[in-house]
Amino acid sequence: MASGGARKGIWIAVALAIIIIVIVLIAISSGGDGGGNGY
Repeated sequence: MASGGARKGIWIAVALAIIIIVIVLIAISSGGDGGGNGY
């Protein structure tokens, strides 16, 4: 494998996945029942 590039890409992908999951959970918990930003 590459010395640092592939590992850095994996960490970026993991960080993006965590951010997306957190946003989805917040949208479901706050905006799902009419409260939030309309989502």
